[in-house]
Amino acid sequence: MKFKIIDDLAIFLGNIVPEKYLSRFQEFLLSGAIFTDANKVLAMLIIFMLISEFTLAITVTMFRFPVSVFILPLFVIPGLFTYVIVQQERKVQEIEKTAPDFLRSGRIKL
Repeated sequence: MKFKIIDDLAIFLGNIVPEKYLSRFQEFLLSGAIFTDANKVLAMLIIFMLISEFTLAITVTMFRFPVSVFILPLFVIPGLFTYVIVQQERKVQEIEKTAPDFLRSGRIKL
């Protein structure tokens, strides 16, 4: 499902954010097996955070929750980085499992 707002925001971010930062972020995402453009990931994060903050603002005013609830959407960013790091560790473990077999076989399998 495509959303025009995500594409438009991704183009805007592509024009604003320097290419070196986007390429570093793209490499980080690819290392975690996230094959989405860095611009689109940033756009989705921004949209998610705005919608969740708006929803939390309504919830806080209606149910008198503490204002500290507003920091909850900010946990998405560390969650994304944790996911990527876990994926990287899984790849390393997979390579470590298969590397000894490759070295013992003495042949390159294509």
